[in-house]
Amino acid sequence: MNKIKLLVASLTLSVMAIAQSYEGSIEFKMETAKDTTTNIYYVKGNTVKLDQIGRKSGKVEGSFIFDIGTNEIKYVNPVRKMWGEHKSETAPMIKGTCVSSKGTNTKMVQGQKCTEYIVKNTEENTVITYWIISGKYDFFAPMVKAWNRKDKQSVYFNQIKDLPKGSMPLLSEEKSISDGKTISNNIYAQLTSVQNSDKRIATYATTSTEVDVYSKGKGVLKNGKAIIQFSDDFKKLISLEKDVIITITPVGRSNGIFLANVTRDGFEVEENASGTSNISFNWIAIGNKKGYEDTKISEEILDKNYDVNMNSVMHNENDPSSSLPIWWDGTKVRHDKPLIERKEIGAGLPTNREQNPKK
Repeated sequence: MNKIKLLVASLTLSVMAIAQSYEGSIEFKMETAKDTTTNIYYVKGNTVKLDQIGRKSGKVEGSFIFDIGTNEIKYVNPVRKMWGEHKSETAPMIKGTCVSSKGTNTKMVQGQKCTEYIVKNTEENTVITYWIISGKYDFFAPMVKAWNRKDKQSVYFNQIKDLPKGSMPLLSEEKSISDGKTISNNIYAQLTSVQNSDKRIATYATTSTEVDVYSKGKGVLKNGKAIIQFSDDFKKLISLEKDVIITITPVGRSNGIFLANVTRDGFEVEENASGTSNISFNWIAIGNKKGYEDTKISEEILDKNYDVNMNSVMHNENDPSSSLPIWWDGTKVRHDKPLIERKEIGAGLPTNREQNPKK
């Protein structure tokens, strides 16, 4: 189960007496099992400056400057010495429906009392819990909406209905729903520790081009005949639309055995030539899982270029030229390259005061 935490590490408050709006700096850390990224927001009036800190360098690798009043966004890339207008007009792609609800729990985060909000999307196999403070963070919701980011943390936040004025999450947790579909382009391996051994044993999952359910067992002929009953669990899982495939293997000498009859409840075995042997036999039954008779993976995922495209989508947001967009046109996923206005650093660059709003 994957988990992502979005945590405010520090808040520096400087509240305006009239508007009672937040001004100051906020440091967010996003933690995953593999990485931690840091963003620092500087808020003053309708201006928000976001610095993205490099994990290895510890330095600012890129910035965004938001004008909440006009919804204009500029990006600054100090590494490539360029800046320009940041536009993201393509709507986020959401499969299924996001259902938002206000929870009954509260939590203290950074000394602030936060209320629980939950957004769940069964088809995307995702549920995100936001711990939200409200009252004076008027910049946050309009900034997220204008930025139009495509990550789930941002997209799902925009699906929350009837948020109080000035709301902002101080912590969010993203998890996979247990009943979701798992898609991989690699093998499935499990490592098991055993007694009196310095090494674990690797076992691998069997794969199939269909969604199968297996059962197996051992039977014994009595005067050349046997009846095997499937377990109740197996009968509940197998499809009624397709036949159950059964393999039987005799253990011992006989005239040979065959399947005399197969039903949804089990099968009958008999010896050839009306034999009367009392040997044992092994059996394996394979049925299609009920409800998954015609399961398909989307053509976009099956496309040979899918992995290359998705690796290009995951990019440094401060370097738009290195990115490959992803969007849904109503019928399929597309990766058209948008036109982005760029300007070399020089005339028109926001002043240092605008880039670094003071508390």
